[in-house]
Amino acid sequence: MNWRNDQGFTLLEVIVALSITSLCLLLLSSGINSLAKAQEGIETDRQIDWHIFVNQFEYYLEGSELMAFDRGQLVVREEDQEVVEYREINGNFIRRRKNGTQQMIMDIEQVTLHRRGGSMTVTGVFPSGEVYEARIWVSSWHDE
Repeated sequence: MNWRNDQGFTLLEVIVALSITSLCLLLLSSGINSLAKAQEGIETDRQIDWHIFVNQFEYYLEGSELMAFDRGQLVVREEDQEVVEYREINGNFIRRRKNGTQQMIMDIEQVTLHRRGGSMTVTGVFPSGEVYEARIWVSSWHDE
C-alpha cells in the first residue's frame, strides 16, 4: 500500500497553519495597541511636567528683579537678595544659586525665553518634537 499525498495539505496542517497565523495577528494587534497607549502616556507625562515647570518658574520669578536677559539665560535678584541664574544645560533647564543647582525640567532639547514688557514667553522643545509655550507675567518687571 503506497500512501502518496501530492494533492495538498491535510486538514490538520491547515488548522495548525491558521492557528499560528491567527495567534501572530492577535499578538501583533495587541502590541500595536500597547505601543499607542504607551506613547499617549508619555505625551501626558510631558504635559504634566511642562505645567509643573511653568508654575514653579512663575513662583520663583514673582517679586524678582531682572538683572540680565538672553534668549536662553535669565539672571534675577530674588526678594531675599540672592542672585539666581536660569538656563538650559545638557538637556536640563536649571536654576543655579550660590549654594547649588536645581533641575527645573529634564530631558528638554531647547528652552527659549522672550521678554515682552512685564511678561516672558517660555518655549520648550522636547526630543520627541513636542513644542510647548507659556507666558509668565512678572509684576515686578513691569516697571523696569
